[in-house]
Amino acid sequence: MNLRAVDLNFLVVFEAMYQERNQSKAGKRLNMSQPAVSNSLKKLRSIFNDRLFVKTVEGMQPTPKAEKLAPLIHEVINQLKSIYSEFAEFKPKSSKQVFRLTMSDYSEFVILPDLLNRLEKSAPKVQIKVHHTKLNDRHRFLSTGKLDLAIFSHYPQDFKQDKFNVQFSTTEDLYKQSLFDERVVVIARKNHPEIKGEISLKLFLKLQHAIIFLHKDTFPGDSVDQRLHELCEKREIKFMTQRTSTLAEVISKTNLIGTMVERYAKSFSILHGLQVLELPFNMSTFQMTLYWHARVNHDPANIWLRNELIKACQSLC
Repeated sequence: MNLRAVDLNFLVVFEAMYQERNQSKAGKRLNMSQPAVSNSLKKLRSIFNDRLFVKTVEGMQPTPKAEKLAPLIHEVINQLKSIYSEFAEFKPKSSKQVFRLTMSDYSEFVILPDLLNRLEKSAPKVQIKVHHTKLNDRHRFLSTGKLDLAIFSHYPQDFKQDKFNVQFSTTEDLYKQSLFDERVVVIARKNHPEIKGEISLKLFLKLQHAIIFLHKDTFPGDSVDQRLHELCEKREIKFMTQRTSTLAEVISKTNLIGTMVERYAKSFSILHGLQVLELPFNMSTFQMTLYWHARVNHDPANIWLRNELIKACQSLC
């Protein structure tokens, strides 16, 4: 049999004829004219080399071959309906889908609590799995389906500062959506002997600093040091760590100061008794940005999760 000659609509006509035993009733059920039903039957008879339905005093009765075909065709139609239902509509209430994301520690800290609170109500069985990934793997993982979404910082006006995700800014088969803006602030302990609610550039440069370095590519500085270099200035770095919580703890118990993204800083200021201060120089804000691959741009499940992430981030703005 030449499968290319088989129109799936023929199978629907077959099932309607099998159940109705009448061309007019089958046509009415399918919203087809009687000649259209008759034409489909003609093609089905040619495909299966059998009359399939024979006119009798009791209507169009199935032949023995049609009787054998009927349960098989019914199963095929049900499977097709199941496939369409699965992919045409995502049902979060009943879905057990596992979504795989990659993001920075900051994104996890700031975004995930609000997202998971939303999903507890709207998608109680959906799972979120976060992977920590390397720079060179992210695009490949998104394109092959190992990851569904990525969330990283993005400097829209200064690509030189896109240290971790510049490929997301320049790759044509990736889509992106800004979630919210973020900026860098200064942190110091509340009873710091030299800082009372604000800090000058002179004092900022005089004091010793504790910093975060997340990747070897950024050692020993970060975007703040890049900006200071542009201003022909340099800060003195005393302590370096890869853990933000350690940075906050050290600064809360020493006279070291540091820089941190604002939403992080505000949370740690409550836990560790920190002052949160304006930078004493201008520095570009950056955007937390959602990335996904073109292969899932129209996928209902991916669209749903993207919308949930956007809504979760709206409460952060």
